[in-house]
Amino acid sequence: MDFDENLLKKMSNKELLQYLKKDNKFIYEASKYAFDILQNERGIIFSDQELADINLVLEEKKKYCSRNNY
Repeated sequence: MDFDENLLKKMSNKELLQYLKKDNKFIYEASKYAFDILQNERGIIFSDQELADINLVLEEKKKYCSRNNY
């Protein structure tokens, strides 16, 4: 399953943050890319708690995707 990197780059910060919420519908790669855009390209600084929450969401997605061959 693929995602459109260019589409994510055009999204607002608010829209990209939806990719980092618990139980979102997006695949791991899209969520990880949204995080990378926010942090590395747009300079968003997340608190330690926010980073921990985001990492938990990404880890859960990664496990789910690997179990289900996504």
